[in-house]
Amino acid sequence: MLQSKMKSDRAMLLAHVTPFYPHHLADFPKQLSHFLASSACSLPSSLRCHIVQSLIFLANRKMVDIGDILALFMELQTMGDGALRKLAFSHVVHSIRQMNQKHKNKNRPLQNIFFSLLQQEDEAKSKRSHITLCELHRGRVWFDDRTADAICTACFHSSSRIMIDALSFLLDYEKIQDNDDSDASSSEDDLSPQVPRAVLCKEAVYKAHHKGTVSSKKKKQANIQHAIPSML
Repeated sequence: MLQSKMKSDRAMLLAHVTPFYPHHLADFPKQLSHFLASSACSLPSSLRCHIVQSLIFLANRKMVDIGDILALFMELQTMGDGALRKLAFSHVVHSIRQMNQKHKNKNRPLQNIFFSLLQQEDEAKSKRSHITLCELHRGRVWFDDRTADAICTACFHSSSRIMIDALSFLLDYEKIQDNDDSDASSSEDDLSPQVPRAVLCKEAVYKAHHKGTVSSKKKKQANIQHAIPSML
């Protein structure tokens, strides 16, 4: 316990003095990242969180670029540590939000990392990517077609949990549009015919993957696939 605290204090101390000794500690941010990537799973939770906080401190001081640690911070969120997951998630969202206030041209490389994670079979990584994309889209940080399309593709993910999350997000998507256009609706929109939308509940998606025979589940899944376009 004492040894862990000493390592935590040492990492935080070095993080604080790194900006003042850029030549002597030039490799420290990279060494910290590599240490987390290789040893995070075996570290005590408190020590792991303190080292991540040290790396976040360096990132906030522009000593580390979000693009260099994004994959690492997404990996950290899948370790089953609630405190660590919240810490890493908050930093990723905050960093991208801050970056977009000045450098929107850096979005595409970061989006590619999220899109790649979202398409993986690994449910934990895919889910964290989807949650982050939804948060950035909901907060109008990445309110673009590429992000919206990526979120939509999650409706066809092999994981039923991710599929349900994606469908739930899309069912509430109309609320985002309504909030944006509430003062700008035209009489032309009022006169347009209302197209009925299909309603798909979580229970139906769950049953399509977990209830009944193989053939009945395939039939239910096919019905869901046909219903999705009318919901978008």
